[in-house]
Amino acid sequence: PRTLAYKVCCGNKINNNITNKHRIDFENSTPINDFINKVELIELETNDSSLIKSIRKIEYYKDHIYVFDKDQRIVVIFDKDGKHINTINNKGQGPKEYLDINDFGIDRFSNQIYGITNFTRTYS
Repeated sequence: PRTLAYKVCCGNKINNNITNKHRIDFENSTPINDFINKVELIELETNDSSLIKSIRKIEYYKDHIYVFDKDQRIVVIFDKDGKHINTINNKGQGPKEYLDINDFGIDRFSNQIYGITNFTRTYS
């Protein structure tokens, strides 16, 4: 089964802070229209800072779209209309930099983005 993420829609109002996830067996499932009442396509702005090579994950939170590019190891942020806002691309070995990220998450209590890495530091 795959995971499907979508914005919750109730009539003409959209709750922009909630993304529901459901496990779906596409071969033995009821029609998708049974639990999704609206699909909204948003064209994402393309410029030198917002180029995406390989999408691994998309999160929608507080009118922002967060896209994780697994090949470039970056998070590209867009507003609700698809306009590029920022790109998290702080690779390096200094303060506030990261060596590598394999995923990201959003802490909805502190309103912070965090990166997830497999990096393990060993001391001798």
